[in-house]
Amino acid sequence: MRKKYEGRLVFRVLVFTAVFALYFLRPESFRVLETGQFFQAFSPLHLLWAVWITDMVLKVFPIPGTLALGAKKHLKAYFVPAAVPAPEEKLRACIRADTRRALGVLFLWIALGVALGSLFKRRILGEKELFLAAVFFTFAILSAWWCGALSGTGF
Repeated sequence: MRKKYEGRLVFRVLVFTAVFALYFLRPESFRVLETGQFFQAFSPLHLLWAVWITDMVLKVFPIPGTLALGAKKHLKAYFVPAAVPAPEEKLRACIRADTRRALGVLFLWIALGVALGSLFKRRILGEKELFLAAVFFTFAILSAWWCGALSGTGF
């Protein structure tokens, strides 16, 4: 299982590196983002778009073996009850702590969205830079999740 996750992480690193290199080596590839004519001409970004669309479709209509176990945890078939139930007070404290952490992450993402939106509105960032930010943060989230899963934090 770990080899599978490592392979996915390597693939994501390669995708991020390729998009970042494309930004500097072939900036004209990003022209489809600026002109709003994404479906008018082919660009290497269409390959990235196809990967993202495929990933989203597979999450809605999973094929056995394509989803990580963490993406199936909400399904009844994958629920494994604890051998010894946790005391109710301890469970409530854990839920409160997790909720506080989740709210912290929510506010961080809202602040990031507001900051990027403000930079875009002031024309400090363009469409290409916003796209790079989206690719970077997708990569960062997946990497943080992967590292958390390996460390056993249940991230």
